[in-house]
Amino acid sequence: MELRLRPSLLALPLLLASCASNSTAVEEPTEEPVVGPAEAVAAPSEAETRAWLEDFGRRYAYDVGYLEQLLDLSPDAFGAFASSMELSEHRVHLPLDAHYVGLVGALLADDCGQCTQLTLRMAVEAGVERSLLRQVLEDPERLPPDLRLVHAYATQVVGGQNADAATVARLRAALGDEGFAELAVNVLGARIYPGLRRALGAETACAPPTLDF
Repeated sequence: MELRLRPSLLALPLLLASCASNSTAVEEPTEEPVVGPAEAVAAPSEAETRAWLEDFGRRYAYDVGYLEQLLDLSPDAFGAFASSMELSEHRVHLPLDAHYVGLVGALLADDCGQCTQLTLRMAVEAGVERSLLRQVLEDPERLPPDLRLVHAYATQVVGGQNADAATVARLRAALGDEGFAELAVNVLGARIYPGLRRALGAETACAPPTLDF
């Protein structure tokens, strides 16, 4: 079967999420298929997934060993994890800068540095200004007001606090209800990567994230 990868440079969670379908039962075809051509993405084989992971890790200088470890231990468990990997990338209404400030803010509060570094690389590739990302790393209090609020929200939530009502109200006013909902899902989704590293005992000491790339 031909593997058809989505063209997005942020395709890791989208590609791996399709692996979950490998273990599902095959249904009889209907007379009128309801899946359109744009949605018809063939699930990659395990070998194809491994090759893609290696390529992704090489492209972004990112250690994918913990994902390969999970795949080695149990393809089914990997599929279950992969089904949630799109959470951190889902963005329709949320502005690009707010999306990445939320992700980087969450990961700075929850990560040893590797996932933050990956997200910085992807943010630059997506078009986020390095100067803005440098502010997130070095002086978040000087971010523009709405982005400062996004950063504070992500940090608060990752720190185990309930987002206070005033912050939620201000974010909904600034981002719209749908944009705020996407931010909430993104912050949650960012945490699964460092969380999996720790759960597998795979977290190691690493250098602080940098924009020198």
